[in-house]
Amino acid sequence: PTAEAVVNFHVSGAPDNMALIAQVLQDDLAGLRSSGPTAAEMSAAIAEVKDQYGLISNQEIIEAIVRSLAEPQAIVNYANAYVDVDKVSADQLRKFARLVLPEGQYIQVTQLPR
Repeated sequence: PTAEAVVNFHVSGAPDNMALIAQVLQDDLAGLRSSGPTAAEMSAAIAEVKDQYGLISNQEIIEAIVRSLAEPQAIVNYANAYVDVDKVSADQLRKFARLVLPEGQYIQVTQLPR
């Protein structure tokens, strides 16, 4: 199979500000590609990811168990995901952004109220 990564950003705001919001998002991504996150951004992101990992649903547990039938390491990987978040560095995120979020390679969809 061809390797691919799909990244979605969902941002909301006033309809009149959509162009500005889209530009700010692109500027933030350019900053990630060029210099990576600041220490404060990295700390906030890690806290958010840990918070999201703390919300484990029965569906996620079932999916991990099913994956473990074909790949026994899947349960260990799932269990270690929370701890592994602390191992991600700002430089790794910068490299990820350069690889997966290249400039100009995106589709923008804007949904406005009727």
